[in-house]
Amino acid sequence: MRNDQGIVKASAPAVIVAYAVAPGDVVAAGDTLVTVEAMKMELRIVSPFAGTVQRLCGLANVQVNTGDPLVQIEPTSEVAPVDGSERIQFEVDGGAETVVVGRMQALTELKSLLLGFDVDPTASKRIARMLAEVSQHDSDQTVELEAFEDEILATFVDVCSLFSHQPAVEVPIGGDLLMGEQYLLTYLRTMNADDAALPAEFVQNLKNALDHYGVASLDRSARLSEALFWVFKAHERNAQQIEPITSLLSSCLRRAELDPGMIERRSRKLLDRLIAVTQGLSPSLSDLAREIR
Repeated sequence: MRNDQGIVKASAPAVIVAYAVAPGDVVAAGDTLVTVEAMKMELRIVSPFAGTVQRLCGLANVQVNTGDPLVQIEPTSEVAPVDGSERIQFEVDGGAETVVVGRMQALTELKSLLLGFDVDPTASKRIARMLAEVSQHDSDQTVELEAFEDEILATFVDVCSLFSHQPAVEVPIGGDLLMGEQYLLTYLRTMNADDAALPAEFVQNLKNALDHYGVASLDRSARLSEALFWVFKAHERNAQQIEPITSLLSSCLRRAELDPGMIERRSRKLLDRLIAVTQGLSPSLSDLAREIR
């Protein structure tokens, strides 16, 4: 992920392992910039365009959150972005299962798509295909994958809740998610979370969504404004998100046939919220969530 200042950012929480570049280095699209560790796997973050490294924005062995800057690059005059599928590359021990690696890559790319970040427009179907694969994993891999999958679903739910449109008769599960977009527009007019017109439930939903962008405060700031921009970009790409989320849930159901305990490990509260926000958005997705619940 990058912004107009050429800053390459973290697309998910991770720990910086090592930088592969230094200020002044000239890089081409696809060159490795930094290696990070997430979910006990090393990921190489590569340059999305050619340019000159201006500064390193982090330190080795330091935790970064979603949206934190990693490297600032001055682009060359003719920028040729690298294809989205090459932006993150995984390195794992030789014994790791190919399906596990592919699933981790797909989930990482899906999170970027859900947050509205720059992703290859054709990535949605490719991510869906990768998530459709099902295999048995060892216990450590299972726990890590399920935790990451829940994080992905929470990202989808938290952002969607800010734009949710549902009939008033459907209140029981979703609560104040029903008027999410109306409340969001009210907030944007004043940028005041203490506005009496905003229910506490909406404010909490807003905090939940912004937390995925590494924004912890609703106080007016440049970082808050940027996060809100990406929230709207994510909403614009909602249609591209349905297929990979559907594929994710479908694979969870198929895995439950191999591991019946998987259903019990899932967060019922998260699934309830997923059912609520997808009732009007995608009834088939809502039905899938009900089956898992």
